[in-house]
Amino acid sequence: MGPAEILPRRLQFEFDPIKLGQALACLSTSIHDLTKLKAAKLLYFADKLHLTRYGRPITGDRYYCLDHGPVPSASLNAINDLLSPVRIRVGGRTLENHMSKVLGQYVHVDRRGPNPRLVSKLKPNQFDALTATERDALDATAKQYGKLPAGRLIELTHKEKTWVTANQRRHSGSSVEIPWELFLEEDQPGLREHIDEQQETDAFLQAMSRVARR
Repeated sequence: MGPAEILPRRLQFEFDPIKLGQALACLSTSIHDLTKLKAAKLLYFADKLHLTRYGRPITGDRYYCLDHGPVPSASLNAINDLLSPVRIRVGGRTLENHMSKVLGQYVHVDRRGPNPRLVSKLKPNQFDALTATERDALDATAKQYGKLPAGRLIELTHKEKTWVTANQRRHSGSSVEIPWELFLEEDQPGLREHIDEQQETDAFLQAMSRVARR
């Protein structure tokens, strides 16, 4: 069953696979059991933290409400591609999935142990695609949640307003998209207006850039 909208979606962000790769690498520098499931939960907390503080998430991914909590759709697909690369033969050449090649620049898979773990390939000074505030949000997320097992992280996300509200419109085994508006905390008046103004400014600057290139 395909995802269903639960609220008119106003806020939209562009998914950035490079930021995803560096975010995973950043998390793995202090978290030594960064499995796929744990990574998905920590990305949720980091994206939410950065959105509510600065008006935009880190990865720009879309989140969906599933049985095990909120899931970053494109990020999870990219991690799956890295864990199980799909190679196809075209004209005598072997081609790998694009996303697995992108993530593979920043993290590698350690398959020792019961579950594959994501391990950084980068040094601390090589997170050039991440802003200082994004690094801070990832570090804060790792500090608060990094030592918790995946099962506990699932329990915590089941208490999140984003998941609880979306789950009211979801049938078991299906998924619904979580609008970004649900990530915004009620005790931050004016944040939505700030985000709307920021997106309008970004759209204007992009339009002016296109005109200048003509």
